[in-house]
Parts: sequence; C-alpha cells; structure tokens
Amino acid sequence: VPSAPVGPLEITNVTNNSADLSWKPSANDGGTPITGYIIEHRVDSRTFWTKAGTVNEKTTTFTVPNLTEDTSYHFRVFAVNAEGQSKPLESTDVTKPVRKIEKPSKPIGPLKTYDIEKTSISISWKAPEDDGGSPLTGYIIEKKEANRQYWNNVAKVAPSVTNYRVEDLRQNCEYDFRVTAINKIGHSDPLQTDASTMAKSSFTVPSCPTGPLDITDVQRTSISIKWKAPKDDGGSPIIAYNVEKKHTKAHIWSRVDQVDASTYEMCVKGLYEKNEYLFRVIAVNKIGQSSPLETDGATLARSPFG
Repeated sequence: VPSAPVGPLEITNVTNNSADLSWKPSANDGGTPITGYIIEHRVDSRTFWTKAGTVNEKTTTFTVPNLTEDTSYHFRVFAVNAEGQSKPLESTDVTKPVRKIEKPSKPIGPLKTYDIEKTSISISWKAPEDDGGSPLTGYIIEKKEANRQYWNNVAKVAPSVTNYRVEDLRQNCEYDFRVTAINKIGHSDPLQTDASTMAKSSFTVPSCPTGPLDITDVQRTSISIKWKAPKDDGGSPIIAYNVEKKHTKAHIWSRVDQVDASTYEMCVKGLYEKNEYLFRVIAVNKIGQSSPLETDGATLARSPFG
C-alpha cells in the first residue's frame, strides 16, 4: 500500500457548513500507482469516522460539504492504490465551522406608506431575511423630497420596530423614503419606496348638501328653506351648515346664520316684502367648506294671502 499523503493537512476557507482541505501526494506509492484519495471527517465528541468524498490521484484538494455550524471536526485523508489504503494523514487541530459575520440583507419590501396627512406620513417594512450572522441593532430611516438629490436622516429605531411615522413634512410636497438595517458589521443596502408620496390630508371637504334646496314657506319678511345632508362628508364628519342669501340685484352673498350638523332647515327672517332673494347652503367639516347648494331661482318675499 502507499505511504500516507504528505502533510500537513491544511484547512482553509472554513464557512458555516464547509471547509477546504489540501495535502501533498504520498512520497511512496508502494510499487503500485496511486488511484485516488479518500477523505473522511469525525465529530470531536464521537469515535466513528464518516466518508466525505473521494478524488482522483491528480487531485490533492477537497471541499468537505454539509458540516454543522458550531460543531468541532477532525479530518483525515487516505491514499489508495490497487493494494489498498495507506495510513491516514490527520488534521492536528479541531476545526469548527462558523459563519462569517457580514452586513445584513436589506429589509423586506415593499416599503409601504399609509396614514398620509398634510405634514406626516407613516411607513412600514419587514425585517431582513438574513441578519448577516449577527443580531440587528436597529434601522435607519431617511427621507428626501422627490425633486432633491440628497437624503436626510429621520431617525434610528430599535430592531423590533418595523414601522414609523415621519413628521414635519411640507404640505403638498412629494417624498421618497428608505430604510437600512444595521448589525455590528455595518449597514444593509437600503429598501426604498417604489414611488414618491405627497404629504396631503387624507380627508377632503364634503360634497355640497343634497338638493334640491326647497322653499317650504313664504311670508312677507321671511322665507323658509330645507335641504338634505351631503352624500359624501369627505371622510370627516359634518360639523355645521352655513346659510347665505342674496338679493337678486346684489352682487355679494351675505351670511344669514350657521346651524349644527343635525339641522336641515331654516327660516330666513328680516327680508323686505316684494323683494326677490336667492339662497344657498354650504356644508362644513374640519377640512373646510363644500361647494354651495343654491335655490333653482329667485323667490319673492310676499304675503301668502296675496
């Protein structure tokens, strides 16, 4: 049989699940050509060896696969010819596959925006698939105006946080956001929003009150009107109705009064007999005023008895 491969048995490029071995050919083939090498490994706490693989006689390197992370191993190599196996060349120290610590992968997207308001926008994301072999220490959140080149730091949050409300934005300005994961080695590639988001109120003014604006009673110095609530409150409850009037010869509307949101009629007093008037009603929510609902035509203030 051949002599053992010439050492030392060098072990390099150890990862979390593999190790590279290299050796020198046997000095004596035993009179019969060497046909290959057998590679084995053994867990330090066990007595039996496991075959890892074989290579031909011209190859003196081998990558041992399928190792278990944080487990100590021994390795050995046999030379083989037609007569049998040589004595083994064994590693002198144990080898423990350990993952190389790297920066984390970027957070999982999409980076969503929601709860959009005039000066604030909320964002959310998911944790990276890979922490790089070291626990995350946090996330860095950045923003920039869509038409600007440079990013501005917003906050650093704990690794357990995967949403954040970005405040102090400019109304009607479009923003981009990005989030970077951090571990003790460094920063991941950033996860960025797919599109710019405008900071604006998620509510709108209501639609105009539902018509028609009916005339329900006519007197010499008063006219009663009636309306219905808007079909759309703009996402914010109606808080009042503004009632206005205008003489047909006037150019400006004048305020009559404001009534609460549960009131849908009003008697407009203080009119002049035999004068024609137009009326309109405006719905109000916290965002602002609706477009007005107006009477279809002018109404003459007069006695109902002629």
